[in-house]
Amino acid sequence: MILRTQTIFQLRKFGLMPNINRHVSSLPSIGVIGVPYWNGQRKPGVELAPDALRGYGLLHKLNVINPNVVDFGNLNFDILPNDQTGLIDSSTTVHNKNEFIFARMCTRLSQMVQDVTEKGFVPLILGGDHSMAVGSVFGSFNAKREPDVDMSVIWIDAHADINTNQSSLSSNMHGMPVSFLVKEAGPPKTKLMSNLKPCVNAKNFVFVGLKDVEIQELNMLKQWNISYFSMRDIDNLGIKEVMARALDIISPNNRNKIHVSFDVDSIDQSMMESTGTPVLGGLTEREAMTIGEIIHSTGQMATFDLVEFNPMIGTKEQVDRSAKYINEIVLSFFGKSRFGSFQSNLENHQHLLQYSTRHYRPNMKTLSSKKGSLRKELILTLYQKIDYLTNNPPNDSLDGHEQIEQLLCKINEIEKDISIPLPQRQDKWNGFIQWCAQNGASVEKFDVKKVSDEGEYGLFANSQFEKNDILLQIPRKLFLSNESALLDTKLAQFVQDPLFKHMPNLILAFYLMIEYTKLNSFWAPYLQILPSTYSTILYLTHDELIQMKGSPLLEEVIKIKRNVARQYAYFSMKLDTLNSKNKIPLSTFTFEFYRWALSTVMTRQNSVPCKSDNDKWTLTLIPLWDLCNHRNGNLCTDFNTENDSLVFYSMNELKPGDEIFNYYGDRKNSDFFLHNGFVYEDHSNDSIRIQIGLSRGDPLYSLKNALCQKIELLPTEFELGHNSKPLNRRLLAFIRIFLLGKEQLEKWIALEEAQKLYENECNELIYLDEKVKQFLLMRCTLLLRKYVQVNKYLNTNVEKMVRCEKNILQSYLT
Repeated sequence: MILRTQTIFQLRKFGLMPNINRHVSSLPSIGVIGVPYWNGQRKPGVELAPDALRGYGLLHKLNVINPNVVDFGNLNFDILPNDQTGLIDSSTTVHNKNEFIFARMCTRLSQMVQDVTEKGFVPLILGGDHSMAVGSVFGSFNAKREPDVDMSVIWIDAHADINTNQSSLSSNMHGMPVSFLVKEAGPPKTKLMSNLKPCVNAKNFVFVGLKDVEIQELNMLKQWNISYFSMRDIDNLGIKEVMARALDIISPNNRNKIHVSFDVDSIDQSMMESTGTPVLGGLTEREAMTIGEIIHSTGQMATFDLVEFNPMIGTKEQVDRSAKYINEIVLSFFGKSRFGSFQSNLENHQHLLQYSTRHYRPNMKTLSSKKGSLRKELILTLYQKIDYLTNNPPNDSLDGHEQIEQLLCKINEIEKDISIPLPQRQDKWNGFIQWCAQNGASVEKFDVKKVSDEGEYGLFANSQFEKNDILLQIPRKLFLSNESALLDTKLAQFVQDPLFKHMPNLILAFYLMIEYTKLNSFWAPYLQILPSTYSTILYLTHDELIQMKGSPLLEEVIKIKRNVARQYAYFSMKLDTLNSKNKIPLSTFTFEFYRWALSTVMTRQNSVPCKSDNDKWTLTLIPLWDLCNHRNGNLCTDFNTENDSLVFYSMNELKPGDEIFNYYGDRKNSDFFLHNGFVYEDHSNDSIRIQIGLSRGDPLYSLKNALCQKIELLPTEFELGHNSKPLNRRLLAFIRIFLLGKEQLEKWIALEEAQKLYENECNELIYLDEKVKQFLLMRCTLLLRKYVQVNKYLNTNVEKMVRCEKNILQSYLT
């Protein structure tokens, strides 16, 4: 059974998206580098770790989940004899053990990591003691990347490794690497390291798993303002929450590339005996694998260090057990989840789809009690202000709008402290296309390309297609719908509020916000490629509205914006009153977040048959299909209830490189402007809404009103199209009634054929044709005079909308 989908409401805009191929990109190539270096500490054996881990099958296991693994072998560096003092000349006053070989190792490793990265690999660096991370981090930071991409470091370790060569009691370099890396620590007090300047800002550095920290190290952490999460934090908050906060600190918008430095001594001694500085009460292997899965899911891991495994420590059983845990932990950082067994056929394993996707994390920022109280007070004031303005409208509605905007501005300023980062979709498109393909959508017939300098994107044919050829098939599984929203029992209870009854789009907006803040949302790849802002009327500023004076849409815009502000205030107060039993799983609710969610729904919502009952319809967001831009044409989308999927056909013949358009239905620019955030200037059947009524002061009011009622014409608002098109029949009938004299009114009231007033060609009324033209000329002249004079518009959509309105009105002046 094929059902035609209902009117299409969608828009794709904004943000900077690179052009991508239709083919799903493979997982990133992994470049393995062995660093057999032990001179940063006292216990030999860690230099054997790279080859030992190879022997335990690590590379083979990586190849199972990612066929693109290249082993670059071990790093070679000369061991300098008698290198114990590390003095390069008599001016150096600080002694570090094995400083010469350390400097040489760092320089060579840095260059190799940089080279491997710039060849397109994600380096997997097998140490070696932790001092080698100085070289690997420098290499990561020196590698050429996009100009606007920053680097961050997650240091997973039981120890802070932040001693300086002045504070260290042992002078062992593996206790100092962080002090060589963090800019706030200052340049290293050794000329040997003068070519490796500190490269990491403290704000981009975070520790996870600290347990054994010296007092002077703790002071340095505080002095340099470096973030850290201890084992106590992990016990109190849980590892998922700790990682959520850690990632929000170092990469709040999920834009930064991440260097992960993993010391195996962060694992509890009961599971990791084969390391030089084991600790009790460390991470469990499950916590470590969760860290790996979460970091992998961001799609931003640039480099991974594995250090301090010592196969010479412990019995054979202990070494084997340690190596087994290490293998599983490393695999989790490169794509393996605890979903099940792995095969080389990627299409059979949806857990691999999380590559290059971000699992959205709960926002756990909180306001101070003072700011929290002020926010509540402002929200209550906002709610009361809107109620007052609704019941006591000012003479100029813009005055009321300005008062609301001023309150929202104050609220937004406070809510910046608890805001959640909105999508940054620049490098998430391949992951999205992969997710669509792996879940049954057809992705082979198009490319995604930029269509304008304003950041709009669309689908483009990659081969020849005839009219009505199938271009897309998208299974229901990918739809984010109200039907699936109501499966959440707490959300289903929350939306029993009467406000949702008449506005089902609000249900979808709340569901969208909940899924966006989930750690492991199925829709994360889709949510990532949504715009971070929109051109809907919800984003229009007060100054931009002033430039709409004269437009018949101004009052409607103000009304919609006022209603949204009222909804926000109402829901904010309601969410604050919910107890833990009834609280919906939404970790943050701000005006910016709500406005974004509503705009997403406004520009993308559609209706499809419910899965549970095809005779009922549900609102839904349909990934991939909503990338098709609008063009006048004919409906070309069906819903196939037999295979439960949307089917999209070519609206016209297409050549390779042609944009694939969709027809959003027979809707006017006023509708597009109000609900979709764009204006289609090539509209062939556009119209403007004008208000015309009967004056009770008119001596013929009773007769005119009686005739209007006879033909069931309510004289309030009419659609006025371009003068080149036939006049709207309702408007034509009203103007005729308006122009009729007393005798003619009485005659038409008595006629059974009064419906002829609607006919364009009515012989009995030909004599009024010229008067109708004069009426429209005068009315349009008056309407044009109402528009404010603008030298330069602040908003492109406002400019286009006003221009379209004026073009229609001006067509009646000639």
